[in-house]
Amino acid sequence: MNFASWDPEAATRFDINDQVHRAVAYRSAIAYDWLHDLLSPAERQAVQDMVRTRIAVLIEHYLDRQPINQYPFDSHGWTIAGYIGLMGTILLHDIPEAEVWVRRAVPAFINLLPPWGGEDGSWSQGTGYWQWSSGSNKELMDVLLSVGAIDAYDKAFSRHEGLYPIYMFPHGSPTGVFGNDSHYLPDWPSIGLLNRLAQVYGDPRLKWAAEAIGERTASGLQDYFYGDESIVPRPPADLPKAKWFETTGLVAMHSNLTDPERISLYFKSSPYGSYSHSQADQNGFIIHAFGETLALKSGYYDYYNSVHHRGYTKRTYSANAITFDGRQGQPIDDFDAKGRMVGFASHPAFDAATGDAVAAYRGGELSSALRHIVYMKPDVFVVIDELAASDPEGVSFEWNLHADERLTLNPDGVGATIEKGKAGLQVRLHGADSRGSTASVEARFLDPDGNEATPVAWAAGKSQVHATFATPKQRAAVLIATLAPYRLDSGAPAAVATAECAGYVRLSFEGDAALYVRTAAAGTVDTGAGGYRFDGAALAVHGDALLLVQGTRVELDGGRRLRERRAGDGSVGRRTAVRVLRSRCLALAGGAAGRGPPARARHRPRAAGGRRSRRPSWRRGARTGPRRPVDWRSGWSGVSMPSGWTTRRCRGRSRR
Repeated sequence: MNFASWDPEAATRFDINDQVHRAVAYRSAIAYDWLHDLLSPAERQAVQDMVRTRIAVLIEHYLDRQPINQYPFDSHGWTIAGYIGLMGTILLHDIPEAEVWVRRAVPAFINLLPPWGGEDGSWSQGTGYWQWSSGSNKELMDVLLSVGAIDAYDKAFSRHEGLYPIYMFPHGSPTGVFGNDSHYLPDWPSIGLLNRLAQVYGDPRLKWAAEAIGERTASGLQDYFYGDESIVPRPPADLPKAKWFETTGLVAMHSNLTDPERISLYFKSSPYGSYSHSQADQNGFIIHAFGETLALKSGYYDYYNSVHHRGYTKRTYSANAITFDGRQGQPIDDFDAKGRMVGFASHPAFDAATGDAVAAYRGGELSSALRHIVYMKPDVFVVIDELAASDPEGVSFEWNLHADERLTLNPDGVGATIEKGKAGLQVRLHGADSRGSTASVEARFLDPDGNEATPVAWAAGKSQVHATFATPKQRAAVLIATLAPYRLDSGAPAAVATAECAGYVRLSFEGDAALYVRTAAAGTVDTGAGGYRFDGAALAVHGDALLLVQGTRVELDGGRRLRERRAGDGSVGRRTAVRVLRSRCLALAGGAAGRGPPARARHRPRAAGGRRSRRPSWRRGARTGPRRPVDWRSGWSGVSMPSGWTTRRCRGRSRR
């Protein structure tokens, strides 16, 4: 009742803080519902009048002036649309106009759910805002479910949402990844969401994921109702260790999903641009290992659009990404500054992904900005950048690297060592295009004009270390970097040997693994005594397993071939499959120029006989009973490859 007495035009008014304004309204509505029978008629009327007054302001902004169905990427607007629907549902029989609130807000909310992700369950704005926004989503979703109106948990996004924290925000993570508020660790918001998803779908893996984070005090109203004690937790050992979220252009590669001491790399090339809570970090990567943040996305979200946030944190040079000619990069606050993840493959010996960020550099200065990342398991990542400038005179390409505490350049200037806590990361650049680079280290946060943009508020006094390796001015470059995480108490990182050859660089790893990286502008690479000819960006070899990156053909021992197969739809040059002609081999093949993955995942699991299933992989039982778990293995991880990319495994004899 104290809330109801507050002046809505005073300190809690909308134009001072819309989040406080909405919270006073919708939380009062929830308390009103719970305490309804204990309130006097006068008290009920006071709450109704307050909610009516405050919700009118929200409706004016997000349903009248700027309808959320026309402006779905308003982060606060979409959440507020959900709260309008929630308050309308609660007060449906008490305030005559509440039915109008419901009819205007709920259909838009349900059909947009979520504007920042898609059917694969991922979230484009990063782990911080996944926690906040997904938690807010559930409040209306649960109200609609409890009144028997709409079950939004039946949406494909909801059914697969549990994959996102398992891969992008697993227990033991030292920070979150990508987007504003990514400094938060997995904590009570994740526990509540995982418990709710486990409860709805009866999935023991999500129950395990919640418990693995640890005991935390419930904070949200809904947390007291989330969870199912009858579910016996089970670790997600049946899931692959790497995942591509096609809708949002995110890839996670892990050495282990269940061990908090895992080695992890996160890679982003997203069609959602740098808008709202996303940042200008297309083709950026983050590395965590042994419970420490090593190669990080630098900068802090002290508050939205602060001098530090706008001048540094949002910028491309704050990421482990490519800039040029004095830290020029991708524009901020631009939905069209898009990347696209054009391929992914996973195998017991290696994972690989390719991102194309050329469209994100909106000035047109770059004509190529491809980044390939290959995980040579168990403990070395290789980052390959194929870069080209539009200007014939060229540009200076800049390879950026960031650390939280200690970053030391190698004496020869073509590498660095990062150390934090009990872990280290040895970074080494390879090849002729890297050798002439100029290395520099900066401990300040500098804005585009070179002025210091110091963080404030909770981040005041915090510091990080930033390194840049800048090439001489040139038209094109292939920059090759190895990044090897290791424990400081266990000796040296994994050894990597380099051999520079005509048109390619060979990287040799422990256990007889090798990666051949093409440095020539185009054409077929002949490894000579190595026994391989290929036309891709790189070829990984480990035993009798092969991985071809962004290519169409490999010749083995002068005869056996792995090559592309043309599509049967008549499209010229469209690469839809590869033919595997060697046992236990895997290919990552590139689509034709200009072709990328679809904007949203449209794949459905295959039913028996090879036809597409018209229904999810579980059938719904009684409303009060748990659903059977979604079979993520057969339902999604096996069909995540769009046209233009495929992986095939063969376990028979090699064929010619």
